[in-house]
Amino acid sequence: MTIKSPHLFIIRHKKLSFVLLILLVFVGVIFLIFPNTSWLKEHNPKMTNFMKLAQQESKSKIYQIFIPYHRIDKHLRDAIYLSEDASFWIHHGIDWHEIKTVVLQYFQTHRMVRGASTISQQVAKNIFLSPERSLFRKLKEYVYTFSLEYYLSKRRIFELYLNYAQFGKNIFGVEAASRYYFGHSADSVSVLEAASLAAILPAPARWSPLKPNSTVEKRIKIILERMLKFN
Repeated sequence: MTIKSPHLFIIRHKKLSFVLLILLVFVGVIFLIFPNTSWLKEHNPKMTNFMKLAQQESKSKIYQIFIPYHRIDKHLRDAIYLSEDASFWIHHGIDWHEIKTVVLQYFQTHRMVRGASTISQQVAKNIFLSPERSLFRKLKEYVYTFSLEYYLSKRRIFELYLNYAQFGKNIFGVEAASRYYFGHSADSVSVLEAASLAAILPAPARWSPLKPNSTVEKRIKIILERMLKFN
Protein backbone atom coordinates (compact mmCIF):
# COMPACT_ATOMS: atom_id res chain seq x y z
CA MET A 1 0.00 0.00 0.00
CA THR A 2 1.36 3.42 -1.04
CA ILE A 3 1.03 6.27 1.44
CA LYS A 4 0.81 9.68 -0.20
CA SER A 5 3.03 12.34 1.31
CA PRO A 6 1.08 15.01 3.24
CA HIS A 7 3.65 17.53 2.02
CA LEU A 8 2.90 16.65 -1.63
CA PHE A 9 -0.83 16.96 -0.96
CA ILE A 10 -0.35 20.42 0.58
CA ILE A 11 1.72 21.59 -2.41
CA ARG A 12 -0.92 20.40 -4.89
CA HIS A 13 -3.67 21.97 -2.80
CA LYS A 14 -1.83 25.30 -2.75
CA LYS A 15 -1.32 25.19 -6.52
CA LEU A 16 -4.99 24.47 -7.12
CA SER A 17 -6.01 27.25 -4.73
CA PHE A 18 -3.69 29.65 -6.54
CA VAL A 19 -5.16 28.70 -9.91
CA LEU A 20 -8.68 29.26 -8.58
CA LEU A 21 -7.60 32.65 -7.23
CA ILE A 22 -6.20 33.59 -10.64
CA LEU A 23 -9.48 32.56 -12.27
CA LEU A 24 -11.48 34.68 -9.81
CA VAL A 25 -9.25 37.68 -10.50
CA PHE A 26 -9.66 37.04 -14.22
CA VAL A 27 -13.45 37.05 -13.93
CA GLY A 28 -13.21 40.35 -12.07
CA VAL A 29 -11.02 41.83 -14.80
CA ILE A 30 -13.57 40.80 -17.42
CA PHE A 31 -16.24 42.92 -15.79
CA LEU A 32 -13.86 45.88 -15.45
CA ILE A 33 -12.49 46.00 -19.02
CA PHE A 34 -15.19 44.17 -20.97
CA PRO A 35 -14.64 45.27 -24.61
CA ASN A 36 -17.59 46.13 -26.83
CA THR A 37 -17.44 43.99 -29.96
CA SER A 38 -21.07 44.56 -30.96
CA TRP A 39 -19.95 46.50 -34.06
CA LEU A 40 -18.99 43.14 -35.58
CA LYS A 41 -22.67 42.19 -35.82
CA GLU A 42 -23.02 44.13 -39.07
CA HIS A 43 -19.53 45.28 -40.01
CA ASN A 44 -16.72 43.20 -41.48
CA PRO A 45 -13.15 44.25 -40.63
CA LYS A 46 -11.17 45.47 -43.62
CA MET A 47 -7.97 44.25 -41.97
CA THR A 48 -7.37 42.12 -38.89
CA ASN A 49 -4.29 42.32 -36.68
CA PHE A 50 -3.02 39.03 -38.14
CA MET A 51 -3.51 40.33 -41.68
CA LYS A 52 -1.59 43.52 -40.86
CA LEU A 53 1.25 41.49 -39.38
CA ALA A 54 1.41 39.20 -42.42
CA GLN A 55 1.50 42.22 -44.73
CA GLN A 56 4.28 43.87 -42.73
CA GLU A 57 6.40 40.72 -42.69
CA SER A 58 5.97 39.86 -46.38
CA LYS A 59 5.77 43.44 -47.67
CA SER A 60 3.22 42.21 -50.19
CA LYS A 61 -0.53 42.35 -50.73
CA ILE A 62 -3.00 40.42 -48.60
CA TYR A 63 -5.50 38.22 -50.46
CA GLN A 64 -8.90 38.14 -48.73
CA ILE A 65 -12.45 38.14 -50.13
CA PHE A 66 -15.51 38.17 -47.89
CA ILE A 67 -18.22 35.59 -48.63
CA PRO A 68 -21.52 35.37 -46.68
CA TYR A 69 -22.02 32.34 -44.48
CA HIS A 70 -24.96 30.95 -46.46
CA ARG A 71 -22.89 30.88 -49.66
CA ILE A 72 -20.04 28.83 -48.19
CA ASP A 73 -20.35 25.18 -49.18
CA LYS A 74 -21.66 23.03 -46.32
CA HIS A 75 -18.86 20.51 -46.85
CA LEU A 76 -16.35 23.26 -46.11
CA ARG A 77 -18.20 24.58 -43.07
CA ASP A 78 -18.46 21.06 -41.65
CA ALA A 79 -14.84 20.14 -42.36
CA ILE A 80 -13.56 23.24 -40.60
CA TYR A 81 -15.65 23.11 -37.45
CA LEU A 82 -15.15 19.33 -37.09
CA SER A 83 -11.38 19.72 -37.37
CA GLU A 84 -10.93 22.90 -35.35
CA ASP A 85 -13.67 22.83 -32.70
CA ALA A 86 -16.20 20.00 -32.83
CA SER A 87 -18.15 21.32 -29.83
CA PHE A 88 -18.31 24.89 -31.19
CA TRP A 89 -22.10 25.01 -31.47
CA ILE A 90 -22.70 23.97 -27.86
CA HIS A 91 -19.93 25.61 -25.81
CA HIS A 92 -19.80 29.23 -24.63
CA GLY A 93 -16.52 30.13 -26.28
CA ILE A 94 -14.13 29.08 -23.53
CA ASP A 95 -12.78 25.72 -22.45
CA TRP A 96 -12.44 26.18 -18.67
CA HIS A 97 -10.22 23.12 -18.40
CA GLU A 98 -7.85 24.81 -20.86
CA ILE A 99 -7.70 27.95 -18.69
CA LYS A 100 -6.68 25.92 -15.65
CA THR A 101 -4.11 24.01 -17.71
CA VAL A 102 -2.64 27.20 -19.22
CA VAL A 103 -2.23 28.87 -15.82
CA LEU A 104 -0.72 25.76 -14.22
CA GLN A 105 1.71 25.24 -17.11
CA TYR A 106 2.76 28.88 -16.96
CA PHE A 107 3.64 28.77 -13.27
CA GLN A 108 5.37 25.41 -13.64
CA THR A 109 7.46 26.23 -16.72
CA HIS A 110 7.42 30.07 -16.69
CA ARG A 111 6.45 30.08 -20.35
CA MET A 112 3.31 29.78 -22.43
CA VAL A 113 2.71 26.32 -23.87
CA ARG A 114 0.44 26.38 -26.88
CA GLY A 115 -2.89 24.68 -26.28
CA ALA A 116 -6.04 24.06 -28.25
CA SER A 117 -8.22 27.14 -28.81
CA THR A 118 -11.89 27.25 -29.66
CA ILE A 119 -13.07 28.86 -32.88
CA SER A 120 -14.35 31.81 -30.83
CA GLN A 121 -10.90 32.26 -29.26
CA GLN A 122 -9.25 32.12 -32.67
CA VAL A 123 -11.59 34.84 -33.97
CA ALA A 124 -10.70 37.02 -30.97
CA LYS A 125 -6.99 36.44 -31.54
CA ASN A 126 -7.07 36.93 -35.31
CA ILE A 127 -9.06 40.16 -35.27
CA PHE A 128 -7.83 41.93 -32.14
CA LEU A 129 -4.56 40.43 -30.91
CA SER A 130 -1.22 39.00 -32.04
CA PRO A 131 0.64 35.65 -32.13
CA GLU A 132 2.60 36.71 -29.01
CA ARG A 133 2.78 33.99 -26.37
CA SER A 134 2.33 35.44 -22.90
CA LEU A 135 -0.08 34.93 -20.04
CA PHE A 136 -1.33 38.51 -20.36
CA ARG A 137 -2.03 38.07 -24.09
CA LYS A 138 -3.86 34.83 -23.36
CA LEU A 139 -6.01 36.53 -20.73
CA LYS A 140 -6.88 39.28 -23.22
CA GLU A 141 -7.89 36.56 -25.68
CA TYR A 142 -10.31 35.14 -23.10
CA VAL A 143 -11.80 38.58 -22.42
CA TYR A 144 -12.40 39.27 -26.12
CA THR A 145 -13.84 35.78 -26.53
CA PHE A 146 -16.38 36.41 -23.78
CA SER A 147 -17.33 39.65 -25.52
CA LEU A 148 -17.79 37.96 -28.91
CA GLU A 149 -19.96 35.24 -27.38
CA TYR A 150 -22.01 37.87 -25.54
CA TYR A 151 -22.68 40.20 -28.47
CA LEU A 152 -22.65 37.90 -31.52
CA SER A 153 -24.52 34.79 -32.61
CA LYS A 154 -22.64 31.53 -33.09
CA ARG A 155 -23.32 31.72 -36.81
CA ARG A 156 -21.79 35.20 -37.02
CA ILE A 157 -18.71 34.16 -35.04
CA PHE A 158 -18.21 31.21 -37.37
CA GLU A 159 -18.76 33.43 -40.41
CA LEU A 160 -15.98 35.72 -39.17
CA TYR A 161 -13.70 32.75 -38.61
CA LEU A 162 -14.33 31.36 -42.08
CA ASN A 163 -13.55 34.73 -43.65
CA TYR A 164 -10.48 35.73 -41.62
CA ALA A 165 -8.67 32.48 -40.76
CA GLN A 166 -5.28 32.16 -42.42
CA PHE A 167 -4.85 29.61 -45.23
CA GLY A 168 -1.45 30.63 -46.59
CA LYS A 169 1.29 33.22 -46.04
CA ASN A 170 -0.90 36.06 -47.32
CA ILE A 171 -4.16 34.19 -47.89
CA PHE A 172 -7.04 34.80 -45.51
CA GLY A 173 -10.55 33.39 -45.59
CA VAL A 174 -12.13 30.44 -47.37
CA GLU A 175 -13.09 32.37 -50.51
CA ALA A 176 -9.58 33.62 -51.20
CA ALA A 177 -8.16 30.19 -50.32
CA SER A 178 -10.56 28.30 -52.58
CA ARG A 179 -9.87 30.59 -55.52
CA TYR A 180 -6.11 30.52 -54.96
CA TYR A 181 -5.73 26.76 -54.53
CA PHE A 182 -8.61 25.35 -56.59
CA GLY A 183 -9.56 28.09 -59.05
CA HIS A 184 -13.19 28.46 -57.98
CA SER A 185 -15.41 29.93 -55.28
CA ALA A 186 -15.90 28.48 -51.80
CA ASP A 187 -19.55 27.94 -52.70
CA SER A 188 -18.73 24.83 -54.74
CA VAL A 189 -15.84 22.95 -53.15
CA SER A 190 -15.70 19.17 -53.21
CA VAL A 191 -15.56 17.07 -50.05
CA LEU A 192 -11.84 16.40 -50.59
CA GLU A 193 -11.10 20.09 -51.22
CA ALA A 194 -12.99 21.00 -48.05
CA ALA A 195 -11.02 18.50 -45.96
CA SER A 196 -7.75 19.65 -47.55
CA LEU A 197 -8.34 23.29 -46.65
CA ALA A 198 -9.35 22.40 -43.10
CA ALA A 199 -6.27 20.21 -42.74
CA ILE A 200 -3.77 23.05 -43.21
CA LEU A 201 -5.29 25.40 -40.60
CA PRO A 202 -2.84 24.53 -37.78
CA ALA A 203 0.15 25.67 -39.90
CA PRO A 204 -1.15 27.59 -42.94
CA ALA A 205 2.13 29.36 -43.67
CA ARG A 206 3.99 26.04 -43.99
CA TRP A 207 1.39 23.59 -45.28
CA SER A 208 -0.39 23.43 -48.63
CA PRO A 209 -3.51 21.52 -49.72
CA LEU A 210 -1.94 21.09 -53.17
CA LYS A 211 1.29 19.48 -51.92
CA PRO A 212 0.27 17.81 -48.65
CA ASN A 213 3.04 16.34 -46.51
CA SER A 214 2.46 13.20 -44.45
CA THR A 215 1.02 15.18 -41.53
CA VAL A 216 -1.49 16.98 -43.75
CA GLU A 217 -2.44 13.71 -45.46
CA LYS A 218 -3.16 12.14 -42.06
CA ARG A 219 -5.25 15.14 -41.06
CA ILE A 220 -7.22 14.98 -44.32
CA LYS A 221 -8.00 11.32 -43.66
CA ILE A 222 -9.16 12.04 -40.09
CA ILE A 223 -11.32 14.97 -41.20
CA LEU A 224 -12.96 12.92 -43.95
CA GLU A 225 -13.74 10.19 -41.41
CA ARG A 226 -15.30 12.75 -39.07
CA MET A 227 -17.36 14.25 -41.88
CA LEU A 228 -18.64 10.81 -42.81
CA LYS A 229 -19.47 10.00 -39.19
CA PHE A 230 -21.30 13.25 -38.38
CA ASN A 231 -23.11 13.60 -41.71
